[in-house]
Amino acid sequence: MLQGMQSVIAVNMKTNRQAEGPSPSRAAVLVNLSSNNSAGERKWGRIQNSVLGALPANTKVVAYSPPFDLAASIRELHERDGISCFISAGGDGTLNRVLNAVLQVFDGAPDRPCLGAIGLGSRNNFHKPFRGTCLGIPVKIDMAASVLSDVGQVRYTTDSGEFIRYFITGASMGLKAEANQLFNIGDPVIHALKHRFLNLTILYTAITTLLTYHNVEVEIQHDAAQQMADLTNLSLVPVTGDVGYLDFDLCYSLTRIGRLRVLCDVALKRVGRRPGRISMLVHTASLEAQKPIPLATDGEIQLARSAMFSVARNKIAFLC
Repeated sequence: MLQGMQSVIAVNMKTNRQAEGPSPSRAAVLVNLSSNNSAGERKWGRIQNSVLGALPANTKVVAYSPPFDLAASIRELHERDGISCFISAGGDGTLNRVLNAVLQVFDGAPDRPCLGAIGLGSRNNFHKPFRGTCLGIPVKIDMAASVLSDVGQVRYTTDSGEFIRYFITGASMGLKAEANQLFNIGDPVIHALKHRFLNLTILYTAITTLLTYHNVEVEIQHDAAQQMADLTNLSLVPVTGDVGYLDFDLCYSLTRIGRLRVLCDVALKRVGRRPGRISMLVHTASLEAQKPIPLATDGEIQLARSAMFSVARNKIAFLC
């Protein structure tokens, strides 16, 4: 039954086309100079003139280093200058913060904002596969071509209250989120390697997390199903197109060898039919833990006791 349902969804996805978004006349580029361990500033300096040459002459540039109030800056640009198109220059984490700030400012607004991106980060997953580039750096800045898009939404609780975050490339809890947390916070080895040997740093982070991670008892729901599980990893990715589904991948009760197999499957983009793994398309999913655990949204980390995942339909227009 599940396979049949997913086959129908797959056919609908192939025939479905995203609706065209607005064509804004003005834009603002928000440049995170600290992205990619401050390499973002050097990369931006190399492509700045070329990027601005491809955008309207009245484009605003806001260069910043965290901590910085993105929402306040975006609100001022919108209210003072009438700008509703924002281009994030930085990595995937920067893009996630800009996305959430934009949606916060435009919450309840009748029109849809536009969001573009310039990949100054280390991985730039949002841009893959790379199509448009500027001097070798991936860009999505075509203001004449935008598409209305779904984004993932997670409503989560912490010791401080309830919050909402949106995500594009994916959200996770468990093994992958803990690896993201270790990579972001770092340890002496990561601090020594990160600036010069990115791939080696990622490998070290993955191995360290594999060796130190312990499964966590949680309650998980997806659509109408519910189960208790010893969580190894939960990943959710918004399905491309206007379909309203999340790609749900749950791994539970896995040993270190099982976790390694899953990492290999992820690296090879392979959905493995293995014991302790459930993969399907869902409208909603939720997780509840007995204590706060890392929640990653596009690589950004929060600590959450519970999380409810869903799809926010046609929430924003992405530049092509």
